[in-house]
Amino acid sequence: MCNIVESNFDLRAVDLKTVEKIAANLSKIGAGVVLLTGGEPFLRKDLPEMIDIFTKYGLNPRLQTAGLLTKREQLEACARAGAKDINISLDSLIPEKQEYINGSIPNSWHRAIETIVNANDVFQNPDRICAFGTVLSKYNYMEIPAIIELATFLGWYESLVPVHITSLESPMNFRGTDKDFKFYFPDDKAALVELKEKIIKMKQGGYNIFDSDAYLKSVFYFLENNHPTWRKNNVCDSPNLYFAILPNGDFAPCCDHRFQGKLSVADKDFPALYNSPEFRSSVYKTTSSCGGCNFGSYPEVTLSVRDPRAFLSRVKMVLFSKNKKIPKRTLPEVYEFIEHLRKKYRIAPFEPPSKSKEVACSQRYGYSEKSSRKISPKILQENNQDKPEFKVLVTGANGFVGGAIVEALLKMPEISVIATVKKSNAELMSLANKNNSLLIIEGVDLTDKKMLSRIPSGITHVVHAAALARFKGAQKEELYRNNVDSTENLLNYFKETSRNTFKRFIFISTIGVHDRPLIYDKKILIKEDSPFKPKSDYGKSKLKGERMVRLSGLPHITIRLGWVYGPKMRENSHIRAFFAICKKKSIISRFDFPGRISLAYIDDVAEAIKDLIFRENLSHNTYLMASDETISIGDIFRIFRQKLGYSGKMISFPNTARRILNVVTPIFPMEIRSLFENYLVCNVDNLKSEEIQLKTLFSRGIDQCFESWFKKI
Repeated sequence: MCNIVESNFDLRAVDLKTVEKIAANLSKIGAGVVLLTGGEPFLRKDLPEMIDIFTKYGLNPRLQTAGLLTKREQLEACARAGAKDINISLDSLIPEKQEYINGSIPNSWHRAIETIVNANDVFQNPDRICAFGTVLSKYNYMEIPAIIELATFLGWYESLVPVHITSLESPMNFRGTDKDFKFYFPDDKAALVELKEKIIKMKQGGYNIFDSDAYLKSVFYFLENNHPTWRKNNVCDSPNLYFAILPNGDFAPCCDHRFQGKLSVADKDFPALYNSPEFRSSVYKTTSSCGGCNFGSYPEVTLSVRDPRAFLSRVKMVLFSKNKKIPKRTLPEVYEFIEHLRKKYRIAPFEPPSKSKEVACSQRYGYSEKSSRKISPKILQENNQDKPEFKVLVTGANGFVGGAIVEALLKMPEISVIATVKKSNAELMSLANKNNSLLIIEGVDLTDKKMLSRIPSGITHVVHAAALARFKGAQKEELYRNNVDSTENLLNYFKETSRNTFKRFIFISTIGVHDRPLIYDKKILIKEDSPFKPKSDYGKSKLKGERMVRLSGLPHITIRLGWVYGPKMRENSHIRAFFAICKKKSIISRFDFPGRISLAYIDDVAEAIKDLIFRENLSHNTYLMASDETISIGDIFRIFRQKLGYSGKMISFPNTARRILNVVTPIFPMEIRSLFENYLVCNVDNLKSEEIQLKTLFSRGIDQCFESWFKKI
């Protein structure tokens, strides 16, 4: 939607010594607030040190972030250094829509929500100002009341910015060029008038809206007329009340325009130059010829100084904030409230347009340029460095997990995927027809060493998802041949053929390598270093495969999956088996079984594995992979019964019965123990340490499954 990421790639960021010079000069000219934005401020590892410097010079540092790379530890360090105010971008309550708006960066919505929850917990000063920054566009205008309600639920504020669109021929640093985001008049006027009235009514009703009435008036005027109402004589107050500092320390009148000369704010002569008539005159040449923006920071500063009602509104907000109670919200609570808002406001799912968008990169010193907006998920981490092409072998590509991993990998343009299968299914063939970067090699039996010679050279990564995943009905010899021999063959093949190009072997395993001993502390969750007690031959075969991978000498990670579910899972697999029981109206489905399990929605799993494959520096070699959310078997039955429209209360187990069951269940098979014990509940801290979380709640994931195949059972 805008060029924030691309606009300043030609500039080198200043070091802390230069930051201190800038802070000293800002203090000398009487500055008060420093908004640390970007780009992405949390790309700087020394951000807390920067905040400490600004605070030392009597400045108030405020953070503005997309929340994609922000770890809790960073937020805590920034808070200790003196930051208390933060603005986090939130443009939608639909993940796919926010990801599209952000430049198709996968998982960006979930990362932003997690950052919001962490920031809410970290910034607990009563006089804090925490806000969502929302760009109001054609894509999200109907969601604005819901986002305001979410902000109020958290004790945050909502701050709106009207979408700013320019043309490729007239590039401006922070404005996009995609006209699909624009409103058109008079067609869209009625909807915008209704929205404006709704926002004002919500503000009068006590909802947390940061924007003054005068600013909101300018927002909607700007959408229709492409220039604002807040400027005096159609000129803004730069550099008197505000100005921008580029990453290299240079002065700029604002985020959209660069200074015609070249002046560093760190220069020892900057305070004197700043106050000179010649400098003011040169800046005025830019500000007077500009048609005007409606980005949030500048207008509200001008209005707070020049508009008495806006000033009083701001004073009232600050005074109120000193006494307000800050609600603490957990991540599951926030996701649950967002789901409530989606239903309340009837927010529809979003299907991203399948098109590439051109953008005007920036007004760099003396020139502008165009580029195709196709930002890789890792662009923020790698600062636009060239990316190598990876060749990824995925085994078991026509399976439930393997197929989802292939689909996830194909979203990355720099990846070539080689899929080995015994026999292709129609879906995999369809993918290959649509993607030149997918090569299918049929008829490959991994238990036959000779067949591995059909794999192309230059493989950089292997995702070994092929397995015989049966707990019953398979002979031990068959399981070991498919799950152990195939793994050994692959490891030996790549040790011999690809040492110069090979980067990582990813082994897909199962939480079933742990299971539980006869007696265990039921409060302790399964962790990666928990004892190995597989009860099934499948679990034992996977454990042996894991040990082979560890001893191979190849760089590797092992992923132990919890119960993975999704639209394409096998009919006889756990969750679908539970649904079949419920469908038959079996009395078993009426029991409120207390045993809890760790689940994982297939799309989340595929995205998480894709993310781990290419991370250069991982903290661990093994990851349990499941959602933070655990759910009881009784709740699973309850959800299914509700969706099927069945009546009747669930049958609970009295406390006496539960105490008896706690004593006797250890003698029963795993399937029975899982109904009453938290038998397969895992700790996912290793995964969280990589900033990866599986976010899809079971109730939402099942909605996707229901439409696809539940009705066919």
